[in-house]
Amino acid sequence: TENQTLVIQNSAVPVIDGRIADAEWNDTGLKLDYAKAHVTWDSENLYLAALVEDDSPLINNQTGKDIWNGDAIEVAFSSESGLRNDRNFLYPSDRHIGIQMGGTNSVYDFSRQKNLDGCIIKTTKTSTGYIVEMALPWKSLGVGALADDLKYDFEFAVDIAGADGVRKLQSRWNSKDKEGFNLKPSFWGSLIKQQKKYD
Repeated sequence: TENQTLVIQNSAVPVIDGRIADAEWNDTGLKLDYAKAHVTWDSENLYLAALVEDDSPLINNQTGKDIWNGDAIEVAFSSESGLRNDRNFLYPSDRHIGIQMGGTNSVYDFSRQKNLDGCIIKTTKTSTGYIVEMALPWKSLGVGALADDLKYDFEFAVDIAGADGVRKLQSRWNSKDKEGFNLKPSFWGSLIKQQKKYD
């Protein structure tokens, strides 16, 4: 079954400081087995945040296409609305992005096989894992900003490594029990951001 979350228009752009404030992330959140994540966007950036449970947080010595094999965040989304959600291949307008948690916090675009520049990532260790907040510029992602009030396919995953820095599990939002979201948008859920209505 497809999950769907509603992302409310925030009154202000999130401050990327490694702390999750409710006023900044005015949404219901994406619930994963080992994390709770948030997402929003404006005309400049895609904003992501997560509170992650991890016994050995922020260990990732991988680079480039291998950053999934350590502590990492992965996000996949369609930059076009209204696409068939039963497709088992990526369109050129789809993106699959990995963010290294640890090391240099590098960002890699699996869909275009390139590192991304200009991204802002802040992490904070907690007693149970870590918090991350990030801003990924649409310009770096190579797609236009998503629009409000339209539905987009979306998936969020957390890669969790052991103390040896090697991934031991992947926790996914929509495709909890299905491997392969990186190749199959049919496994993704969807997002809508509605303009906040004021009385």
